[in-house]
Amino acid sequence: MFFSLQAPIRHYAWGSPDAISRFRGSEPTGQAEAEQWFGDHPEAQTIIEVSGEQHNFHQWLSESGTNFPLLVKLLAAAKPLSIQVHPGQEQAQVGFADELARGVADEYRTYRDSSAKPELLIALSPRFRALVGFVERAEVERRLKMWRTLGLDASACDALSAKLSLPLAESVSWLVGGGTEVHECLAAVQHWADSAGGSRDATGRDDDDLALVQELISLHPGDPGVLLAFLMHHVDLERGEAVFVDAGVPHAYLAGFGLEVMLPSDNVVRVGLTNKRLDTTEFLKLVDTTAQLHPPLVPPQSIGSSQRYQGFPANFAVTHITEPGRVSLDGQPAVIIVEGGSGTLAGQLTSKTVSAGEVIFTTPEEVELTTQGVSSVWVVHLTGPVG
Repeated sequence: MFFSLQAPIRHYAWGSPDAISRFRGSEPTGQAEAEQWFGDHPEAQTIIEVSGEQHNFHQWLSESGTNFPLLVKLLAAAKPLSIQVHPGQEQAQVGFADELARGVADEYRTYRDSSAKPELLIALSPRFRALVGFVERAEVERRLKMWRTLGLDASACDALSAKLSLPLAESVSWLVGGGTEVHECLAAVQHWADSAGGSRDATGRDDDDLALVQELISLHPGDPGVLLAFLMHHVDLERGEAVFVDAGVPHAYLAGFGLEVMLPSDNVVRVGLTNKRLDTTEFLKLVDTTAQLHPPLVPPQSIGSSQRYQGFPANFAVTHITEPGRVSLDGQPAVIIVEGGSGTLAGQLTSKTVSAGEVIFTTPEEVELTTQGVSSVWVVHLTGPVG
């Protein structure tokens, strides 16, 4: 069976003016449109329409015995989100149980549920910018040299050079601790960033790095997250490119519109670039301070006429269909997002006429999906047991 899904648009300060409503083909809400959730989470507020009646999707899945332990999100960022990490499964279970036992009020909770939150982000806009994971020391040294060359105060450069040449875990702890020396460096960076310019790098990489510093410090003056971003990969995705964020990987989405898929969790441990509550202690407990030469990009694999995003450590995949064809769902349920065109979705038992902007849930009995007429369809499906 194929069932229509709806969900409210979530309005956060960092959201886009109208990216989600334009994608869904609806009128702009007039507020910052940040996220729309489709999936099995008690706070998702997803609605499924069955036989003309609307039901809470989370409750319907439970009552019907259907297992779809995923959250599928449309995410639209006009301003940077916080630098954050997500816990692994055991960490989430322990943290959730501990806060529940201690009676921590909702507004002070770090653990909103007992699930891990590995997530895949696929760019749907022409460009999607993010910070993901830590760079190796050679890249830190290159950036420090650039800052010094472009006129950052020598004493601030010396202090940063000394602290950022320590083992990465110590450098990160120093930065997020936000002590006097950190804030002195931030003050120097803000003074410098107001007037710095003139890249000497033929590739333009220095210009991009400097523009990022200027953007972050203008939005979050005095925030140690500005300096933490200095240690992270600066990721610039084109449409269709993707990045996978596993437990413990520090990240921040900066700007762009994308499709985000994750396990059904809202566990976010923030450490910077936000006015929301920070949890520095828990961040340092969870964060993976392993430097990587490259960020964790996920190249799609061609499967017939479609492209599939898979091969990362989570039991789900996303298939992008751009031509009429058949895709096996291995007898798993799926969320289908119709991006372009009008046509038909068909399984082994039923079919449904759809158009751009619709979000559909298909049950396991359909086994496979055949498309006709639609020009761009994103299919989120399980690839094995989860949880």
